[in-house]
Amino acid sequence: MEDDEASETTPWLDTVEGEIVFFRASMRARPVGIHRFFHVVCIMDQIRRQTGREVDGDDIWEKFRSMYDLDALEGLVSLSTSLIMRNLDEID
Repeated sequence: MEDDEASETTPWLDTVEGEIVFFRASMRARPVGIHRFFHVVCIMDQIRRQTGREVDGDDIWEKFRSMYDLDALEGLVSLSTSLIMRNLDEID
């Protein structure tokens, strides 16, 4: 009986099944860069296709925030993009 109560209070993305599906979907669509919001929609779609569960985008963002410093990741993406652009300018 206690297991049923615990599963009702635990967010689905924090369950073993939820995390496995979440990480698999996250490997395909990283939520950083200019397309980060589209990538979260892709993650939501992958979760729905694999499990039949509808997961809210806010829940996806909250899961990422609980595990990663998203601002630091955005900074890395911005830095790598600017380095690539600078190297392309030097080629010309």
